[in-house]
Amino acid sequence: MNGLCCMSTALDWINHWAKKKPAKAALIYRGAPISYSYLAHVVETVRRFLEARLPVLDPGSGERPTAVLAISSLADAWVVTLAARALGMDTLSLPRPDHPLVESVKSVACLIVMEGEKVRLAPDTAHADKLIAIPASIFGAQHLLTIKKVEADLQGGNFLLSSGATGMPKRVLLSAQVENEVADIYAKHALLTASSRAYLVDYTLAASGGYMYGIACFKLGATFIIDGKIDFLKTFYEADFDYVTLRPSHIDTLHASATLQPPVAKPRMRLHIGGGFMNFGKIEWVLKNITSNVFQIYSATENGALTKTKVTNAEDLLWHSVHPHRRIEIVDEAGNSVPDGTEGILRVRQESYTAKRYHDDPVATAAHFRDGYFYPGDLAMRRADGRVRVLGRVADVLFIKSDRFPVGPVEAEIQQIAGCLDACVFARQNALTQTEILIALEADAAPAPERVQKLKAMFTTVDAVHVSAYTAFPKTTGGKTDRAALRERLIAERETETS
Repeated sequence: MNGLCCMSTALDWINHWAKKKPAKAALIYRGAPISYSYLAHVVETVRRFLEARLPVLDPGSGERPTAVLAISSLADAWVVTLAARALGMDTLSLPRPDHPLVESVKSVACLIVMEGEKVRLAPDTAHADKLIAIPASIFGAQHLLTIKKVEADLQGGNFLLSSGATGMPKRVLLSAQVENEVADIYAKHALLTASSRAYLVDYTLAASGGYMYGIACFKLGATFIIDGKIDFLKTFYEADFDYVTLRPSHIDTLHASATLQPPVAKPRMRLHIGGGFMNFGKIEWVLKNITSNVFQIYSATENGALTKTKVTNAEDLLWHSVHPHRRIEIVDEAGNSVPDGTEGILRVRQESYTAKRYHDDPVATAAHFRDGYFYPGDLAMRRADGRVRVLGRVADVLFIKSDRFPVGPVEAEIQQIAGCLDACVFARQNALTQTEILIALEADAAPAPERVQKLKAMFTTVDAVHVSAYTAFPKTTGGKTDRAALRERLIAERETETS
């Protein structure tokens, strides 16, 4: 990485490699390579295009100007993000311009779409008066000019979206000041080198993996392959790569497609899986048929990867190996450490490169960032050898596969289907590595079988759904449902049934 010692952002690194190795692929999008040289050219072209169309910004708003992107093509979104950051703006990439989060973003400098997607905008779209539509022609070969160094405002950053702790999207800023440190950490985490070809499946620029692994590749001069869900199986089996990050739902897709698409062995590939509980039976199939280099990752957008565990048996899916130099603690509600083997609340010590707050919710910030620690909202326990098991959620968030849901709307639907007085729902990973949904109903009588079937049909992607009915839920001293006590009761009953 000679020549990179004074460079600290993705734009610096792209310009460096555009001069040193211009023909090398920086991105591969749907099979088409995008060289470092072309990427540098087109970022500068888009920067100029945006600069000429930006409205006058209000310096008294109290926040940095934000460029909101609603661009479906991941390759185009990367180019526009880098160009907007070069103009000193923070960036936020969303799947569509009418995303609910747009309403809450302050100091929006512009709403950027591609010209062909402009027709999707409704007249009442938030910030439509700041719309900039980029013509597809701007990405054409006619813009292959002499490389010009992009002048970047180093105060800009990129917003990532996190919903793990709260169940609702929250903005987490990855600032330019920590980009160099984050790139190094993610490169070491994934064992990336200059020759690496990393595959990021369906990870947008608002996802921590999608952005952070991307900038790690840019720093090293490596190549990363970005793709959408529709191309997943074809790219996974046919593309040349040595590292991939998948979610549990992707493993489900691989396993389910085995009869139509015979698996292709990739013994050198390192496969990282994160984002939810996993069934060892499906992981075992991957170990036997694709690669033995499978790692389970437990991470948070706010704090990055916290554990990394090589998976060889079912126990490795249940018990996580804490990353070196990361400090994970299991505490009670007062913040006191609990003994090994005791359930408690998981918290992680904040580092210099990790988030310190949410940019759109001071209430959630106060709940999850406290006294130098981040509380991701998980119950956990530690065993004597230092490994940690994640048991479920503290907060009212339902974690199924790779998705998070606020439990309120889910429990309201359960209550309506069951016709009960109250309802609570929990998710957990049992000792067989199965994902279980536990539904508790407060009712005068057990629900009819047809209603139970409708409840189970709400959760078709999990391994097992169990419905229990009680005449009364345990209550706190304030008269509210004691969710912790109810969850413990449900789990104890399940353990008794299976023992």
